[in-house]
Amino acid sequence: MQAVIIASGEGRRMSQKRKDSPKPLLKLLGLTLIERVILSLKQTGVVEEILIVVGYQGEKIKKALGGGEKYGVKINYIENPYWRRGNGISVVRVKNQIKGNFLLLMADHIFEYTIVNEIVREELNGYDAVLAVDTTPAEYLDVNDATKVKLESDKITQIGKHLEEYEGFDCGIFLCSPKVFDYLQEAISQGKESLTDGMQKIASIGRLKAFDIGEKFWIDIDTPSTLQEAQRILCHRIGKESDGFISRRLNRPISLIFTRYLVKTNLTPNSISLLSFALCVVAGMFFMGGSYFLIVIGGIITQLASILDGCDGEVARLKFKVSEYGGWFDALLDRYADAFVILGMVLGILKSKGGISPWIWGFVAISGSFTNSYSAAKYDLIRKFKKRKWRFGRDTRYFIIFLGTLFNQLYFTLISLGVITNFISLRRMWVLRKD
Repeated sequence: MQAVIIASGEGRRMSQKRKDSPKPLLKLLGLTLIERVILSLKQTGVVEEILIVVGYQGEKIKKALGGGEKYGVKINYIENPYWRRGNGISVVRVKNQIKGNFLLLMADHIFEYTIVNEIVREELNGYDAVLAVDTTPAEYLDVNDATKVKLESDKITQIGKHLEEYEGFDCGIFLCSPKVFDYLQEAISQGKESLTDGMQKIASIGRLKAFDIGEKFWIDIDTPSTLQEAQRILCHRIGKESDGFISRRLNRPISLIFTRYLVKTNLTPNSISLLSFALCVVAGMFFMGGSYFLIVIGGIITQLASILDGCDGEVARLKFKVSEYGGWFDALLDRYADAFVILGMVLGILKSKGGISPWIWGFVAISGSFTNSYSAAKYDLIRKFKKRKWRFGRDTRYFIIFLGTLFNQLYFTLISLGVITNFISLRRMWVLRKD
């Protein structure tokens, strides 16, 4: 399927933010607005070609995006020299390139890609277009500025910004048949040049269908305040269901502060995983020193590594770089990191306490840590729909180490890790036996 992205306007209300660049190239957490639209379309797996309508500073957009090779998509461009006029003209400019039903989107609308997956499954039988509609808008939506729709069942009867009675809001995502161009050209010939004008013509004859997006996320980035709101929402949405209590309450709020800066760099998620691993190696070396001062530093670095361990996934999700290899690579480094930290603890304990017992408890602790991580993945997979108050994972293990070092109880911490992690693994085995 083809997808059309309208990226021709000037975006005057964002002039202070965009400076000398067109609005679609405005950055949001390391990616431009239009890159987020492109990568969201790629995620759907249904788009074969993206047609971008450019106008204001169009050459800059072309130079930034190229032919789409770096995104793994095919991009072609259509010029709109009349970009100062209504956006309906931008849509009409692609008429000769359209081969069938197509998606129509805006370069400044950020959305959950599953909206597109679902809207393309809608039947156009008896309709000429389907519009994604939000009937339960979030608080951040500017109702006064948003385009409203009046509904009768799943049919849109009116659309416009100044409707007094309405049931939903236009999300800026359309599934269109080529007949849409006829309605737009008719509206333009009457001096009504906006996309909304063309859609009103379709609605007036009962051929514009509504697709309710439910609770799915979307936002129209039209002002500096909505840009800030989009950043807040995207950061809030990247937490994982498998996050433990420490991750949710302590690590994640701090890691997101780091991530907001990391997304602006060229560091890849795998590079961040390596950095977290390196911190664990350094922490282990400090533990080996054996003195209280060095052990406390090691504990602080361990907790910092635990926080940074969340950043690789956050950057991956925010920059559309999630991969199976990245997840495997991170998990592998985590196990090596656990081994270095516990080895460092054992060698540090041996500085003040001889004998074989530190080695035994070190073995118990590292075995428990490994089985704790392995069993957690399987446990989550099998019981993912079951609520739990506390998920004992790597975040909790490292926080225990951090607290143990502050109280100068490295040996007791090692024993505690060994006992708790193995108990949790055995408990999971017992619980899963019943499922």
